[in-house]
Amino acid sequence: MYARLFTSTVINVINLIVNIGVNFALLPIFIRALGDEAYGLWVFVASFSVVRGFLQIFDLGIQSAVVKYVAEYNAQGNTRGISEVFSAAFLAFG
Repeated sequence: MYARLFTSTVINVINLIVNIGVNFALLPIFIRALGDEAYGLWVFVASFSVVRGFLQIFDLGIQSAVVKYVAEYNAQGNTRGISEVFSAAFLAFG
């Protein structure tokens, strides 16, 4: 079990390093191909996906819980349970 965890961790770290390296390598190519203004606009638009990803950190596992319990209650035929799960999720997300 720990060997699998270690292997997954190493693969994720390598993936992160490669991703950062590729982004730095492509930076001058994008700037040259798009120009300063278009590249700035592209970065501005791309920043919204970063913000969306950052906000997903605050999901706190609610999405996973909804999927789990809706599937469980659906298998049991418990429509009231499904309704309660959705109500709780909507309350949590405001």
